[in-house]
Amino acid sequence: PMSTATTVSSQPSIWRLGMVDWRFAFGVYAAVVVGQFAINSTVSAIMYATSDDFSGHVDQSAMNAAFSTGIYILIAQIITTTTDLRAASLSGASRRTLALSTYVHSAVVIAIASVIWWVLALAQSHIFFLGSLEYPLGLDSWLFVAVAWIACDGAGRLIGAASRHGRGPWSVALGIIVATVLGLAGIAGPVTWLVLTLVHKSGYLPPMHPAFWFLGLITLAVAAAGWRLTLTGRIRRLN
Repeated sequence: PMSTATTVSSQPSIWRLGMVDWRFAFGVYAAVVVGQFAINSTVSAIMYATSDDFSGHVDQSAMNAAFSTGIYILIAQIITTTTDLRAASLSGASRRTLALSTYVHSAVVIAIASVIWWVLALAQSHIFFLGSLEYPLGLDSWLFVAVAWIACDGAGRLIGAASRHGRGPWSVALGIIVATVLGLAGIAGPVTWLVLTLVHKSGYLPPMHPAFWFLGLITLAVAAAGWRLTLTGRIRRLN
């Protein structure tokens, strides 16, 4: 007789591993973005109601959301490459599958954050209490912000994965310190591009010097090192 047994994959998919506890994770992200927008909008509304000269006030709601997103991705990736990766290893998935699954959360957050960025950037001039948009935002600004988010992901995984490669408490501490410095340097590259480009478009400075593009080499190195460290190293099993 024909067997009716259901064929089951021996390993969970990258997507399923990366989206474990997604409701809680995205709930926290929504709280962060909505919270910072509510606080900044309240402060701006108070200034609008009390200031005689509100025209000079600039509230970059899109930039505030982007900054909050970067902090969230950095912290979330540290957690993902430590606690979450250990929990996911119990599934029996290969190291490559586990490593790739750590990118899912950040990729989804970056996609959502990009939509939020464009909504806020386009709505800025139509929300009366947010003031004028002194620093113009466009496609180039979004690209720099997206690279900064990717750099935050790389920095977070570099810091988190570094803790799994030390052979003792001192080597682990040193690894985390070095990874933190390199990670922040990687984030500084696209942030510098964004700031200098916006200031130039506002007419305050000449175009950004081409030498600043070399900061991207640090960002690439951090992303590559983060991938390598995520793929390797000990994973302490959860009890």
